Amino acid sequence: MTEFRKPYPAFNIPLTDQEKQLLGEIVAIQGQIEFLLGLIVEHLTGVDRKANLAIMHSASLKINTHIFVTVVRSKVKNEFTREAAENIFTRMEALAKGRNDFVHAIYAADAEGTPLGFSLVSGLELQPDAEPVAIRTGNWSKRAAADLLAVRDEAALISQELSLVRLYIHSPNQGPTGPQDASPDKSE
Repeated sequence: MTEFRKPYPAFNIPLTDQEKQLLGEIVAIQGQIEFLLGLIVEHLTGVDRKANLAIMHSASLKINTHIFVTVVRSKVKNEFTREAAENIFTRMEALAKGRNDFVHAIYAADAEGTPLGFSLVSGLELQPDAEPVAIRTGNWSKRAAADLLAVRDEAALISQELSLVRLYIHSPNQGPTGPQDASPDKSE
């Protein structure tokens, strides 16, 4: 039997297993967000799936979110649901930037007063005073890997809110009548 050997990347990725998991969750939750945006636009516009895919899945997340909020503004009369959509729209730009800071990046060890550390040896431990950082490949801006949790949590909250908007637009009045009726199991 042939022994399986794991292929290693060009550089060591100086993240903990938990940080790698958070990065993976950000990517997976982003997929949920894109899926929900598409379902909502498809439902509200009444276009078929093929047309909706042409509208929603050929553009950037920023454009898709703009399409989503524009459609909600024109098709949804319930103020609570419209406000929820506006809130999502407002927060999506920061989320997209946070996601991009980690997804379109190379990871290095950053110790005060030293050059960024890239290791060709997989599994090499960080220097005790070094912190893992994401370095954007497009502009070389740095972001601490410690920010992964905040970006992941914001993505999760937005996905939950989109899921509620989707439930609301399927209700007879397109949403709750106010915060007291915001539970998804209540409808008029």
